[in-house]
Amino acid sequence: MGQRDNIKVISKILVYISKIVPGKIFFIVLLFLIKSVIPLLHIYMTKVIVDSVIISIGDKSQIYNTLYLLIIELAITLFTFILSQIENLVKIKAENEIQYSTDELLLNKCSNLPLIYFETPENYNLLKRAFSSSGGKGIKIIYSVFTILQNVVTLLGFTLVLFQIHWILFFSLFLLLVVYMVVTIQFGNKQYAQTVEMSENNRRQSYLSELLRSKDSIKELKIFKHSEYLIKKWTKYFWISKDEEYKLHTLNATNQAGLELFKSFLNFGFLGLLLWIVIERKLTVGDYVSLSMTLSSTLVIMQVIANQMAITYTTAPYIRDFLSFLEIKEEPKKILRLEKNMLQQSIEIENICFSYPSSGEVLS
Repeated sequence: MGQRDNIKVISKILVYISKIVPGKIFFIVLLFLIKSVIPLLHIYMTKVIVDSVIISIGDKSQIYNTLYLLIIELAITLFTFILSQIENLVKIKAENEIQYSTDELLLNKCSNLPLIYFETPENYNLLKRAFSSSGGKGIKIIYSVFTILQNVVTLLGFTLVLFQIHWILFFSLFLLLVVYMVVTIQFGNKQYAQTVEMSENNRRQSYLSELLRSKDSIKELKIFKHSEYLIKKWTKYFWISKDEEYKLHTLNATNQAGLELFKSFLNFGFLGLLLWIVIERKLTVGDYVSLSMTLSSTLVIMQVIANQMAITYTTAPYIRDFLSFLEIKEEPKKILRLEKNMLQQSIEIENICFSYPSSGEVLS
């Protein structure tokens, strides 16, 4: 699945979800934009407060000014908390409406598909993936896009500060962003490929599990003593799936450890460079604290942007399954009207044949 296909899929699902809850989506975007400015305010307030504290140590009369600044910082923190709670409540309401709308759409689609569609295993696998990625995955992409926009706005403010220190700082951080994105996208693509590959195995495991605990079948299994054989089959399918998942997570843990080590060395170098710049330019302690916070926050923001972009990119294939399922041709609706004395003689059928989509002719 190429970059253009991903963009098309993401655009389609964004338009689809925006039509379901347009008002709530607009409100969430507004909250995200407001929250994007708050980290810049925190860093500025930290610089002012630290400088004010140092001045207050030598001049006791400045203590009231420091307390005033602390009250402002506390008000900003409380305001941020209130915004987050409002955002969570709006998100829950929007998620419920989106989940209902997508599930209803899929259920109606299933009822309108021809019976022969469900005879092909791959079609049934697509059906399962479509239901698993209906509302939840679409909501995930929406939040990822909004989070990226929020952090990009914040990052633009931090960028102006970093360029004033030294251009190499932002260049190194941008390199870290690219590395994070590549590693996360590769993991997401492998995870999706594993989901497709394990679809049939997981369905068999789920079927056997349900068979072994279902009220309708458990009595029959006990009578004919088939439980032991089915449990062995279930065990085989279970560990095939879990072993593949473990291998994938082991690879991801190794990659994340390497990234974290690289980030730690980079952060150490940044702080050393920043200390040298502060000494050479004779900046205040508040400048040093705020600039070090800017560096640390920029590292975190770039990691968040990389992760969210990777989530958006790797969620797109699941959304494609959902959209592909909706595009399947439905069975034409026929209205049958029965008339009196419609049948005059016997019914005769000639030259009839039947075959499953995945096999040859079975009835002729």
